Order: sequence, then structure tokens, then C-alpha cells
Amino acid sequence: LNFTNVERDIYEGRLKWLRHESLILEQPFEKGIKKGMEKGMEKGMEKGEKQKAQSIAKKLLKNYTLTLEEISQITGLGKTEIDALKYKM
Repeated sequence: LNFTNVERDIYEGRLKWLRHESLILEQPFEKGIKKGMEKGMEKGMEKGEKQKAQSIAKKLLKNYTLTLEEISQITGLGKTEIDALKYKM
């Protein structure tokens, strides 16, 4: 490119400004994505833990003569939820 010194300074200043603006815009976007992924992971972990507890409760209901309270203490599930699982079986 055949720029004069003044034109080159203007051009480089504009590039510098554009790079700065793109960095400012990317940072909140990246933070938002990271926060969203963390929330998604937490929800997924909670859902997985609940499914595992329900699976254990079903096995306990099927194979052992435990009370709803005992199963609730073992799995952390509520008595009504365990009763619902028992009804579905």
C-alpha cells in the first residue's frame, strides 16, 4: 500500500481501535458462554445424581424389605417420591 505517513498513522490507529473494540465485545460473550456451561454442568450433575438415587431406591424396594424412611435416608429422596416410584413398579 502506498500511504503517506499521515495516512498510515490514521490507518494503524483505526486498526488499533478495531482490535480494542473486538476484545471488549468478546470478553462478556466468552464469560457468558463459560457461565452458561457451568450452569448446564451443574444441572446435568444434579439430574444424574437424582436418577442414580431413584435407581438405587428402585433396587432397594425390589430386593429388600426396607421402610420408606430407611430408603429415604439411604438415597436422600423424599418419602412421597419413593412411594411414587414404588407405585410405578
